[in-house]
Amino acid sequence: SNPQELSVSQWLIEVKPGDAKVQLTMQYRRQRDSGFSYSNTGFGVSLDQLIGLTREQIMSASGNQVQFQLKRDAGTFNFEGWFRQGNGSGHFTFTPSASFAAELSRQGFGKPTDDQLLSLALSDVGFNLINELRAQGYETPTLEQLVRIGNHGVRLEYLQGLKALGYSLKSVDLLVRMKDHGVSLNFIREFGDLGY
Repeated sequence: SNPQELSVSQWLIEVKPGDAKVQLTMQYRRQRDSGFSYSNTGFGVSLDQLIGLTREQIMSASGNQVQFQLKRDAGTFNFEGWFRQGNGSGHFTFTPSASFAAELSRQGFGKPTDDQLLSLALSDVGFNLINELRAQGYETPTLEQLVRIGNHGVRLEYLQGLKALGYSLKSVDLLVRMKDHGVSLNFIREFGDLGY
């Protein structure tokens, strides 16, 4: 697949010594028929997932150029830029995964667009989450629901955590609604500790 063309595609990472994860912020702009679409997303990621980037490069006192990747089921982000003393920034491209798209289609979800693959990759919605939904007996989501799951912050850890606490909603829409209304795993635990 060819890298997806984004008219502006910037990344930013700030690293604090001793943190197990780094905070990655990604901004991009895309031209649409009706004008421009802007997106800004940030998430924590462990350093070992950023292939080709080392802590030594990140914390360099003199600074240096870097190139690294973040691979997700839906595609690969390729980053290039500069790091100095824990602060880095630069540009990125996204290469959608043709094999992931084909497998989604084979499983009956339909053929995703490159925009949908980008959304799924940004939110790390892949086969692990799809398989967990299936294993827990949730309704089979549509492709649009998969994108919405990711865009609204439902992650594999949240789904597994709900199960461990005895919750299985079976409805993808209810799952998203719970997350939207701030029902975190800690919230559920605290209510449990109060006897509810």
